[in-house]
Amino acid sequence: MRRWPIALLLAWVLVGLAWTAWVVPGYAIEGGEGADQVAPAPVAPERVAPESIIVQPKPGDVKVYIDTDRRSYDIGDTVEIRFRVSEPSYVYIYNQDARGTVRLIFPNRFDRDNHVGAGEHWLPGAGYRFRVEGPGGTEYLQILATRSRVSRLDWSDSMRDPFPLLGDDPLRVKEEVRGFLRVVPEREWSSAWTWFEVGRPSPPPPPRQRTGWVRVNSEPPWVPVYVDGRYLGTTPLREELGVGGHWVEVRADGYRTARRWVYVQPGQLTPVFFQLEPQ
Repeated sequence: MRRWPIALLLAWVLVGLAWTAWVVPGYAIEGGEGADQVAPAPVAPERVAPESIIVQPKPGDVKVYIDTDRRSYDIGDTVEIRFRVSEPSYVYIYNQDARGTVRLIFPNRFDRDNHVGAGEHWLPGAGYRFRVEGPGGTEYLQILATRSRVSRLDWSDSMRDPFPLLGDDPLRVKEEVRGFLRVVPEREWSSAWTWFEVGRPSPPPPPRQRTGWVRVNSEPPWVPVYVDGRYLGTTPLREELGVGGHWVEVRADGYRTARRWVYVQPGQLTPVFFQLEPQ
């Protein structure tokens, strides 16, 4: 099996973002943050770290946090990521989308310098952006911060994709990344993760109205009414009919029969009036 470079592996956490040369689509973010070395970030009780997210079992010296500017996004929205590190660190961020696809989003072709100072930082940088592409569902972001560079996680000129696709098997990607981290002393790296929802559920379309109404009046009144040859009553008459065209006819002794083609609109009332002529 082909092994992906670490830089590519990092991409897996950004799986819901479609990244292009200038625009990074497919990204919606939401979530609590968390330093894995202590526990998952403060998130809703029902949210637990997914099996595909790397969790550091023991507290480390490097503290890290990640979050986004909003809790949920619609398709087409742009996303900003906020992260914080307790000391100068090499930072790697990846995304896992609702399908389980994993992408490295930082570092990337447009933002290769991933060594950041202590404090708070925002992404994306200049010249590109993150745009929500979908599919709808829950996505996860993970950040790794290390004191020393992990070369196999760095973006390389040999990568064709500016935001490398690491694969569609999050568990396999997780194990590969953990293998790369074995060269880093346990207390010199830490991770944090967050989750977000992509796309708000669309309300179901209203049921298609299949009927409408006609209101038939005549002068004189109390005249028998026939619709498509079927007797329905006498005027004045209100009747529900299927959407479409109908023949409406009135007949009365001593008067000429009157007939009219009426088109019934869905959910609407169509008035029909007949002025009968004596024979």
